[in-house]
Amino acid sequence: MRDLRIHAAAAEEAAEAAAWYDAQRPGLGADFARAIDAALDLLEQDVVPLTSLSGVAGARGVRRLVLRRFPYSVVVREFRDAMEQKLHLAHEGLVSALAKWEHVKAEYRAAKRSMDDKRRQLAATLETELIAARARFQQAQTSWSMLIDHAGA
Repeated sequence: MRDLRIHAAAAEEAAEAAAWYDAQRPGLGADFARAIDAALDLLEQDVVPLTSLSGVAGARGVRRLVLRRFPYSVVVREFRDAMEQKLHLAHEGLVSALAKWEHVKAEYRAAKRSMDDKRRQLAATLETELIAARARFQQAQTSWSMLIDHAGA
């Protein structure tokens, strides 16, 4: 019996495909989900032969089970031993953490740019208000001077 671990991206892709199929015809998405579940059951039971992928992927133990009704395959990576599996999972965790870090860094930079834009907008607004306030002050000062001059005359 195989011990399966489903990659988050694969689960997300399957959910998106099921939603798409359901949008094409109600109930078809559920059929797709059942086909995926049946394929996973077969893989866990280790009763069906898998098709090897070519190239480096095949050399690394990547195989697939082609679905009959839908143009999809369930891709499986078989490990030689527990250590290889642990190394793969550790590497996958490292890659995932790096991707998360890059995503957060990009969001931070976007937020910082947005804040800089808001600061520039605020500075421009305050500058406009300052110019208007200065003009009102100068007008009031002129009026005051005129009143003083008129009162003294």
